Amino acid sequence: MPDMSKHARGDDSRGGMAAAWIVMCAMGLVSVALQVYHAASGGRLIWPLAGIAGLAPVAASMALTHMAATRKLTKWHYAGIFAVIAGAMYISIGSIAAVLHPVEGKNSYVYGLVLDGAALMALAIILYGRQQAAERAERAERENTAAAVAEATRLRGTVTGLEAELEQLRTDLATAQSALAEASSGRKPRTSSARNPKATSARKPARSSGWGGDSDPVSADMLDQVTTEAEAVQILAAEPGISGSELGRRLGKTDRYGRELMKRLTAAAAGDDRQ
Repeated sequence: MPDMSKHARGDDSRGGMAAAWIVMCAMGLVSVALQVYHAASGGRLIWPLAGIAGLAPVAASMALTHMAATRKLTKWHYAGIFAVIAGAMYISIGSIAAVLHPVEGKNSYVYGLVLDGAALMALAIILYGRQQAAERAERAERENTAAAVAEATRLRGTVTGLEAELEQLRTDLATAQSALAEASSGRKPRTSSARNPKATSARKPARSSGWGGDSDPVSADMLDQVTTEAEAVQILAAEPGISGSELGRRLGKTDRYGRELMKRLTAAAAGDDRQ
């Protein structure tokens, strides 16, 4: 069942960021408009210069707030930044109060403080949200890296176990081949008895009971199994992520055979690791 609380938190976070952007833009625009009007009223400044004069304090406050929130600076840098922000807010509040004083009276200074303070607080919230997102991404990257390292360690352990199993299979294969060679070299052809050739010719050929010979299917099956498992261990050591079905096809066997063989070899390797 999906965790709905995460979705709810994500929606709240997006809604809060949207509100912060609205507050910052709205308060900043109102502050700039009032300061530009103050600079241009009475024909004291032409409109281009009035626009610059009205925009400069707000732009300086926001830019320096961004720098203070996103960079690691010394305490003297922070002190200088906050001093400039305080001066910019003083100019902005004075201009806004001069425009609104006929209407708001003494409250005009509070009005300017609210406008600039709200814009700067909204900007701080936006920057804090970005910082949190960066920290979450960094934390997720660390967790993914740790998981990848753990998986690589597990795969190395599996490969080590499979290599040990391969060495054991090679030893078993060499022993089987040696036994086959000894059994094949030690067999002697049977000769018929001169005293009773008919009985000898009528007698069925005896079935060999040791290693070697085409008449011993057990030894051939065992040799084929050991060879197949040795080849499977080599493939698993080279490609730890291969699936059981693909292993079966690589060995020229069925998918089911590959899955069962991979399960058996992996279990054997895990048993060796525990020992």
